[in-house]
Amino acid sequence: MKGKFFSKLKDYNYILDQLLEKKCFRQDVKNLLLSMVYKVETSYSDYTKIKRNNLSKSDFIENIIIKPIRENCNYIYLVNPKDEERKILEKQNVIAMTNEAEKTIYAYPTEMALLYGLSDIRPKYFFIGSKYNYIKNLMQEMLVEGTNLNNTEVIRNFNGWSWNVEIDQKINNTYNCMYQTLLLLFGHAFLDLWENDFSGKKDYILEIRKRMEEGYSKSISDNFYYSFCNVLIVNAKKSEKEKAKKEVTKLIKEYENIKDKDKYMLKVAEEKKKLARQIRKIEKISEDRKLLLEEYNLRNSKLPDDKKIFSVSELSDMLLKEKENYEKMILKLTELLAPTIYEENKKNIEDKIEVLKPALDEEASLYKYLILMQKNFLKCVSKEVEAAETKEDFINLIYTIRYYRNIHLTSDKMIKEIPELNNILNKIACKLVTIMCKKSIFTIFCKDIAMNYKIILQALNSSIVDIDDIDICLKIDKETSKLQIEIYDNETIESSFEIDYQLDKKDLNVRQKKHVPLVNF
Repeated sequence: MKGKFFSKLKDYNYILDQLLEKKCFRQDVKNLLLSMVYKVETSYSDYTKIKRNNLSKSDFIENIIIKPIRENCNYIYLVNPKDEERKILEKQNVIAMTNEAEKTIYAYPTEMALLYGLSDIRPKYFFIGSKYNYIKNLMQEMLVEGTNLNNTEVIRNFNGWSWNVEIDQKINNTYNCMYQTLLLLFGHAFLDLWENDFSGKKDYILEIRKRMEEGYSKSISDNFYYSFCNVLIVNAKKSEKEKAKKEVTKLIKEYENIKDKDKYMLKVAEEKKKLARQIRKIEKISEDRKLLLEEYNLRNSKLPDDKKIFSVSELSDMLLKEKENYEKMILKLTELLAPTIYEENKKNIEDKIEVLKPALDEEASLYKYLILMQKNFLKCVSKEVEAAETKEDFINLIYTIRYYRNIHLTSDKMIKEIPELNNILNKIACKLVTIMCKKSIFTIFCKDIAMNYKIILQALNSSIVDIDDIDICLKIDKETSKLQIEIYDNETIESSFEIDYQLDKKDLNVRQKKHVPLVNF
């Protein structure tokens, strides 16, 4: 097995070496790229264990590293953090910048910065149709940055032998959190398809909402979508917020006109009558030569010399086009009154208002909307637990919850450190763990359900990559009424804890001082 691993590693190095010979990169850049591939290689198996939905290692190296170097990058400039050039990166608060037209990357001299640059310089489409113009730019910006942060995670949080989620002030935690939420809901294949689809034919936002409605419910789908977009609005730059504010103000007025169907129908009917009168007037003028000449003189008297109508014949053509336009307007108004069109139009306006309404709140808190988005996401996780059937389903959910707990919601707080989210997550996790114990997937360490969950939670909170490698050793301290919990990565102790234990030793379901595997094989 060891030989096979190094064989693959050598192959990737060889492919990259051959490619770099054709590139005019400096030697320090080449060395850093080779080091980057090595780090990805050594960390990727742990990465895919902790995070279940990813590209295969070979696909990652080919598509995120090799292909961009071959097709999209001709020059890489390493920016010394002590030199003046660093201000270019500092101004944007990024570790790398790219120029796609010039096929150039500017990056700090680190493996992670180079990987970010290679990810960023790749073409990314994330097509969003014009019907979503009110949110399009913000959504695409989040998807592009989220993709780059996701692609650098294998180096950022994994070092080849452990899982280590560190605070990094240069990470856009809001975009990363949003992207990871989408990834957990819809999987890598869906987001990869969206990223690379340049056909402009598929409505991916509609697809997201449909999938959530089918999998969870319409109300969960709507609430998640609104809260997700609300975060984008609150997080937007001032200029984007101003555009959103104008748009939502206009939509609210539009909605006031349409919400009462009876009044709306009367207004539309009156508008149709006005248009019909205009059509009859045109017909009357067109059929009477005298009236046509009067109309010709009247219009020309109001026009400057360079805009005057050339002849009566030209006016006849103009009147015919005006009539056709009025007829089209009447047809459109008639369609608007059709029950399905009316309801669809009304729903579209309501949708946009729900998405944009935070723009009207000058005191809107990004933190508050992030919390709301995650609460809506956790409803989906709860539904997934209810629907799980196979051992694989349950194991995947445990890994999902482990990973999710360690996502940074803000620069200084992980989701597990936010009480109102962690409390919900603990209820879901407790239910999941209890089911897994009943199905003999997990060992039952204590007959008391709440205490059993507390014990297993300590193990799941560890940084041990593979839960199959987790052993738990328990010991009751009678003098202090504490339960000592030792977490082992195979034979190596990873951490130890003490928790209050008011139960009797007979309530333990395993022998004290014995290493007991968490997972039953």
